Amino acid sequence: MRTLYSQYIRVLQGTTPVRYYLEPGARRLLTHSTPGRVFLSLMNDEDARRIVQRINAEEAPSSAVRFPDIQHALAVIRRQGFAYTRDMGTPGLSAIAMRLTDTDRTPPLVITVAGPSAIVSADARAIIGKMRELVERQSPGLLPQIDVDAPPIET
Repeated sequence: MRTLYSQYIRVLQGTTPVRYYLEPGARRLLTHSTPGRVFLSLMNDEDARRIVQRINAEEAPSSAVRFPDIQHALAVIRRQGFAYTRDMGTPGLSAIAMRLTDTDRTPPLVITVAGPSAIVSADARAIIGKMRELVERQSPGLLPQIDVDAPPIET
């Protein structure tokens, strides 16, 4: 059975004056977190739809996410190889998440960089480049080839 949450295993706390604190072991719903969207993108649309419906059935109606609203984001994540969000759950916070291991590894791992939107947005291409280098060292050939000069698409 698939889980409904992403769980943060290791967290390096920021050093900027504005810090977003997250504890190792913290969990976030797949539909409400940037790494969660990466996990959903690793599934086919029908499996992802079932997970979204299950989350919606167990959560307050005010936090429900309609599958058609997230389906386009999942397609973009599959195409560009990462999720990029702004203000998802925390105003002023942007995050970039990218799979770190192949899906045959249990559990699959995702790496995420998050911080103040102004900083992450200004440095998004450089952050994505460094993340891609790390993933390539860990899991060669895992990520899709992309135009590194193209602006990242929000998901």
